Amino acid sequence: MLKRLSRPTVLAAVVLLGACGDQDPLSPDGEPGPAVAAQVARPALVNGEAMVPITWTYRVSPIYDGSMVACPGGFVFPVHWSFDARLTHLGRLDRKGSTATFTACAAGEDPQLGPYFAGDAGVHLTGPQGDAVDLEGTLTLLLAAGYATGDWDIVGGAGRFAGARGHIDTVEYPEEDGSGSAGSGTGMITRPRAVTGGRPGSS
Repeated sequence: MLKRLSRPTVLAAVVLLGACGDQDPLSPDGEPGPAVAAQVARPALVNGEAMVPITWTYRVSPIYDGSMVACPGGFVFPVHWSFDARLTHLGRLDRKGSTATFTACAAGEDPQLGPYFAGDAGVHLTGPQGDAVDLEGTLTLLLAAGYATGDWDIVGGAGRFAGARGHIDTVEYPEEDGSGSAGSGTGMITRPRAVTGGRPGSS
């Protein structure tokens, strides 16, 4: 997925966020601001399936298990991260079962926003009663701006979200105590399956 870095659409999204100037990409109440919301206009249908809005708010913390991803210039960061989060239609997430795994890292420089690191990641978000959502995408850390943008494709899941598809754009900021970061984003997801005759995926 590092191929995304060369796509004009990804760089345009980063420039759009940076063009806010002094305006925080997150509004004061922690919800995505207009710059983020403007990026999530998606078709109402995907392969004939109805799409519904989705909101993701989270705090993410590194799991220090000795696994690290190396970036150019000697920078490294942990491979595994855990989430304390809520996802629309999924509810409060199971922290132990909600993780991000970084698989690669690249570096670059945007003419307006300066240097950045971009890491490919897979995210597995587990909710109550066996429901789950899987995402793949790229997290871009804007070093001078001090925040990160996420470009996430929803690629499947479990339970009511088996076969889910969609997209979420996120913005996150580091915590002041250095323990992790907090972020939020919005997007679209295929409508969750109805529960009939017991929960899907349950034994």
